[in-house]
Amino acid sequence: MWRIFLESLVGLILLFAASIYGYEYLIYGKTDPDLVDANLRVEAFRDIMNHVSTNESDENAIELLEIFAKKTHRLLSEYPAADLPEHVKEHFTESIDTHFMLDEEDHLWLKFDNNPHYFELSDDPDSELIKAIEFGNQVVWLFFLASFVAFSFVLIWFLSRRLRVLEKTAMEFANGNFDARASERHWVRLGKLNRTFNRMATKIANLMVSNKALTNAVAHELRTPIFRIQWQSEILLEQVRDEDAKKQILSIIEDTEDMEKLVDELLYYARVERPDAAVNLQHIDLIEWLNSNHEKWQKDLGQTFLLQSYQASLYVDMDKFLLCRALVNLISNAKRYANDTIVVKVVPNNEVISIEVHDDGKGIEPEHWPMLFEPFYRVDKARDRASGGYGLGLAIVKHIMLRHGGDVEVSHSELGGACFSLLLPVKKEL
Repeated sequence: MWRIFLESLVGLILLFAASIYGYEYLIYGKTDPDLVDANLRVEAFRDIMNHVSTNESDENAIELLEIFAKKTHRLLSEYPAADLPEHVKEHFTESIDTHFMLDEEDHLWLKFDNNPHYFELSDDPDSELIKAIEFGNQVVWLFFLASFVAFSFVLIWFLSRRLRVLEKTAMEFANGNFDARASERHWVRLGKLNRTFNRMATKIANLMVSNKALTNAVAHELRTPIFRIQWQSEILLEQVRDEDAKKQILSIIEDTEDMEKLVDELLYYARVERPDAAVNLQHIDLIEWLNSNHEKWQKDLGQTFLLQSYQASLYVDMDKFLLCRALVNLISNAKRYANDTIVVKVVPNNEVISIEVHDDGKGIEPEHWPMLFEPFYRVDKARDRASGGYGLGLAIVKHIMLRHGGDVEVSHSELGGACFSLLLPVKKEL
């Protein structure tokens, strides 16, 4: 967001500079009207003073110049021709018919017809009025630029505020809330972008729903033919006497059992993946719950593991059936890849309560961690279906934790293998 803010500000400043340059080129590109007007005023002023000098006296003309200089906070200086600055001398030498000059420092030089001396009118540097005018000329562009920058900040903040609302909706949609839509109220919408986003979100949501419905339908429909193959294979197994044929039929039965388990996994994943999936949260003592199920899980999984917790009790809000499924999935996963030891630890802190599952296996390279919880993602041959997995266990764990408002992470274990952590949010006491 800050990058958009900065790029927009730089773009507006460049546009401002280009506009000023274009204005200067169009208005003052060939002839400066302000300079022409100033020269005409100076020429008229010189002609009046020259008329006084010619028809009355030089003293009267000089006296009028002194009064003018005093009234306008300027200094009057008189120079003989020999003491003129070089650039002034060159001007009057090259332009014999010219009797005045306005140099680059805005000093006015005058010459009268019957007076050999030259007169200079310059700003009085000690005059408070002149100082104020010079200060105003110096800071006017600064104030103008500052006002433009302030306006740009307000404009970009106004747009970025609406963009943040749209960004928040987009993040909700990306996290699986397919009902999230951007507000189209006039004080929130950003042109037609909100409406276009909502149309896109509706189409994507419809595609996702239809895709999930198709997957569920296919999974449900597969159950019947799988059951028929299993039933017929078991009947055929009883009738066949040839040992080789029996081995082949047993292989078919094993494959159908794997297919049945995969279908069950697909259906379970489809249920927990839904954002509106029911979650029965209960305020439960996590330590007591783990201890009471420890022996049962070891028996059901056929795997012993250590349970380490340093608290007598630790209450969390959780769905004990969903969390049981997530923890059993991680322990089963550790069982397949551990050498000898599996340890389950409870590590609480101020923000989350972490249930860590450690194994002493080969571990997982960090390059695979971001994709590890995607459905059917495979790391290598050591972690494939031949070792008992279907590629859905970790994806199911991920969505179970999301339903709890938590998350799941993977890291290196102190035992040398992988460490999977179930992160449960801590409920803040008011």
